[in-house]
Amino acid sequence: MIIADKDCYCQEINRVPGPGGRLVFHDIFQGDGGVSHHPVPWAQSAEPGALAAPEAARSALQRMQETGQRPPGMHLLMELTAADRFHNVMRNLVQGRITIVQGAACKHAPEQASGLDE
Repeated sequence: MIIADKDCYCQEINRVPGPGGRLVFHDIFQGDGGVSHHPVPWAQSAEPGALAAPEAARSALQRMQETGQRPPGMHLLMELTAADRFHNVMRNLVQGRITIVQGAACKHAPEQASGLDE
């Protein structure tokens, strides 16, 4: 969610599955309701461009497809701020300030030769 270079991210996640492999993801993107409230689980404060619009990931995946590129316990981490962070996630969702996108992608096997001799 906070990786700025979505093209590189998409290349890397496309690199890992083998032919026919699938990727299913659940991620948080910037919503249309304005800047998100903070702190949240992934950030203490609003960093400019920290959350991308869903179109950024969609575009990166589309570019890869078009070019044929091949790539590519929370409360313990947040300590005393966990309650505020999770409260702000819900508040951001309700107000449309963030949106959650889920998706799946399939890596197609390369074209196979027919094996016929001419």
